[in-house]
Amino acid sequence: MLDYWWGTYLYRNDVLTNSFVDFVGEVVSGVNKGVGEYIISIEIGSPPIVQHVIMDTGSDLIWVQCQKCQQCHSQFDPIFDPTRSSSYTEIPCESSACDGLNGKKDCDHKCSCSCQASYGDRSESKGTLVFETIEFGDVRILNMAIWCGYTNKGTFGHQAGIMGLGAGPLSLVYKIPVGGFFSYCLPSRDSQVSRSLVIGREAISTGSVWVPLLSSIKNPSFYNVRMIGLGVGGIRLPISEDIFHLTESGDGGVIMDSGTTMSRFPKVAYKAFRDAFIAQTIDIPRAPGVDLFDTCFSRPNTIVMPSVSFHFWSDM
Repeated sequence: MLDYWWGTYLYRNDVLTNSFVDFVGEVVSGVNKGVGEYIISIEIGSPPIVQHVIMDTGSDLIWVQCQKCQQCHSQFDPIFDPTRSSSYTEIPCESSACDGLNGKKDCDHKCSCSCQASYGDRSESKGTLVFETIEFGDVRILNMAIWCGYTNKGTFGHQAGIMGLGAGPLSLVYKIPVGGFFSYCLPSRDSQVSRSLVIGREAISTGSVWVPLLSSIKNPSFYNVRMIGLGVGGIRLPISEDIFHLTESGDGGVIMDSGTTMSRFPKVAYKAFRDAFIAQTIDIPRAPGVDLFDTCFSRPNTIVMPSVSFHFWSDM
């Protein structure tokens, strides 16, 4: 049986290329689009249809909602219809692409590769793994493994799906010949100006401060960093860096996740952080907590909050 797993092809300006390529896409804030994450547009299918998706370094796969959904959230873009794409091919269960799901695969009644993803905020998507053509910037990628989501629920706002940029084998960053390099510059929360996602060797910048990425044996798709402390108002808090330590067995650690809207800490670290913040904001009226947020404030016309700092270890 023909296995397309190693048959991903790249075209730049309609010319086949097997060399290292660089992708550049525009990143916009999702605040005015109903989500707290960052949004990027890609084109999927033949003929291509534009889909706006959430940029997520905490997961691997690209997925979009597909017709005919069993459960779909409302989205701004037209829902992708596989029956109108000549490049759509469902991936069989015995394919090595399906094996790349690392135990999350299943087989439906048609022996197609079914899969699901669950996220930290309890959002989830279930669907079928397929090969499709995607376009990103001026590069067209044939036979890219993505999935069609047919049952999707959670906090995706009105976006079509997710672009996974994690460290797993099905990630866009690792499936195509870019050497595993990528970088992104994020717009401010309320900005109407776009910034950029760069995938490829052009992502390597000079004059930057570098923090090494760590790999977790338990969660190899995540990008871990070595956090060593927190600060409030320019004062380093007396927190042991062991609280954030990534063990050899893969427990603990701190991940960088562009698809998560808030930072989360272990209880001991959070309590010290919260108490220090409250101590420096005693003159600001408090407000009742909301959902996960237990430290809220009333917002007068002018407000000055203490600065917050994250401390990382680096030998680079």
